[in-house]
Amino acid sequence: MPETIPSGIPGLDEVIGGFPRNGLVVVAGNPGTGKTMLCSKFVYNGIVNHGDFGIYVSFSEGRREFFTNMAELGMDFEKLERDGSFRFLDMLTVSEAGVPEVFNIVLETIDEIAPADARKRLVIDSFTSLAQAMKTPADVRTILHSVVGKITRRINCTTLLVLEIPFGREEIGVSVEEFVADAVLVLKRRVHRDRLLRQIELLKVRGCKVPQPSYLFTLGEGFRLLPTFERKLVEKPKRMKPIPDTERAFSTGCECLDEYIGGYPKGGTILIEVDENVTIPQYHLLLEPTAANFLVSGRGVMLIPARGVDSSYIKQGLSKFGLTDRDFNELMRISEEPAPGVDVSKPYAVVFSERNLSKNIRAWYRIKQELKERTKQPILLVTGIDTIEAFYGQEGVIEYAALMTSRIRRDGDLEIYVSRPGTEEVAKRIAAMADVHVKLENICGSVILYFEKPWTGIYHMEEDVSRGYPLPKLTPIA
Repeated sequence: MPETIPSGIPGLDEVIGGFPRNGLVVVAGNPGTGKTMLCSKFVYNGIVNHGDFGIYVSFSEGRREFFTNMAELGMDFEKLERDGSFRFLDMLTVSEAGVPEVFNIVLETIDEIAPADARKRLVIDSFTSLAQAMKTPADVRTILHSVVGKITRRINCTTLLVLEIPFGREEIGVSVEEFVADAVLVLKRRVHRDRLLRQIELLKVRGCKVPQPSYLFTLGEGFRLLPTFERKLVEKPKRMKPIPDTERAFSTGCECLDEYIGGYPKGGTILIEVDENVTIPQYHLLLEPTAANFLVSGRGVMLIPARGVDSSYIKQGLSKFGLTDRDFNELMRISEEPAPGVDVSKPYAVVFSERNLSKNIRAWYRIKQELKERTKQPILLVTGIDTIEAFYGQEGVIEYAALMTSRIRRDGDLEIYVSRPGTEEVAKRIAAMADVHVKLENICGSVILYFEKPWTGIYHMEEDVSRGYPLPKLTPIA
């Protein structure tokens, strides 16, 4: 296993263990994908946090522009240069005749600012610009071998080589695969559902068995690799602290989500549409805090669970919010299917033995009104569309939704519909009634969500248990 140095990129070292020390790392991508930010963080963090020395060779950006742009991102390279630990080399006007001299200048600069045994970090941004000054591909290969042989291998220097990939092309371009690159990272910026999505491909990392080839990342607060979804253990659950409503909206149970969309409108209908690769625990991370916030506020919650979810699963999930049996018995009502082994005597269990939809809707509504009258509080209804469709078909779902939605709006309560794979057609009709429409997908092992109503960009979702109960942590992908 080769020795590594920290990359300076949050989340990346947890995946690859760092960049190979004294190695050559290729960072490729289309314009605007974040290559310069990745490379600058590599240099800056190495100097500030690890006492390394850094050189940034730029063929595409002048000194003043670089310093200004980096300062806006919280990296004061100008100070580091004054302190003597960093040097910016402006090579905007390099010509073919001057290419060999470039590397002489780089070597001289390294000798000037750093002792021979000190660790150095070098960025060449971009090698594509330099290669354009070469006559033939053979000249390009000669220069690359020079970088590997004279700089990375001999003088204790880890080098990041930036390559530009023109729009419309996928291949890296200068036959990098033929050279001794220790790692190859490709950054991509693509449109997904009319929204921005950023993805990094780890094509090669010498000495590291990469868990998966692609990850999502964001530039929102500096370059950050976004982790794959992982449910976390709540060892000692604490009772959730109620989050108050606004004048017009119920809290989602998650303060960051309230900030992004303003909460769920009172009297509103919410549609949560779940992609086929999203698991029950993943979408429940979005659903459970809303229900828990209603319960800890002394409000009733009624559920018709989605297929594959029963009252035991629901109770287990909500118990992580410090809820008690009394909360469940007094404030919850869960529709149970009569089946062998199902305990229908539980105080919160509601069993509909008949298959008369209109009659069952009226009975369900009466239970809601009784719960509301007793608590003197609004009620939350959560409905799994696939359960209703399994018993009454698509038209049954629409009949249920049409009746309940108008009554929920009139009564000032809140209803949430969960659409899972197989219910897409009826979900389109529910979406037309909904005030809020959110979609969840799993991409590269990460759970993302975005809103169709109100329209938002893409958010990456993690689980946060720092308060003693599970909440979604959302990071905008920017």
